[in-house]
Amino acid sequence: MANWIMALSEDSYRSIVKHELLPFYGDSKSQNLIDSTQIGDNLVFYITKKKSLKGLAKIKSKSFLDESIVFGDNRDIEWNQRLKIKFVDSSKETDFKPLIDNLDLIKRKDIVYSAYFVRTLIKISNKDFGFIKKALGL
Repeated sequence: MANWIMALSEDSYRSIVKHELLPFYGDSKSQNLIDSTQIGDNLVFYITKKKSLKGLAKIKSKSFLDESIVFGDNRDIEWNQRLKIKFVDSSKETDFKPLIDNLDLIKRKDIVYSAYFVRTLIKISNKDFGFIKKALGL
């Protein structure tokens, strides 16, 4: 079982919570990333503007093509590779900045840490996941 952080906006997070579907852009780069996930993997969300971590979900399916309404705009067609997820808790949230010094994910503490979240989905260690889970109060 692997652990992941997904970077997204708060609006996107609300849509994902509502539909329990995780959308990805339908290109080969995204497909390779989404194919590296497994059923049962853990997923935490990084809310970009708030610079916080929020929620914990488990991946419940392999990727599939789906253009059903999640966002209500063109992203529903463009972000048509989906994973089903199930939230363990969608309400817990914590600021990210106080966690930086304890996370192996952040290799260079002297740069702007949001640079690590230019990718949508980031694999993290069991140690980092455990620390984040504890910080979320889960």
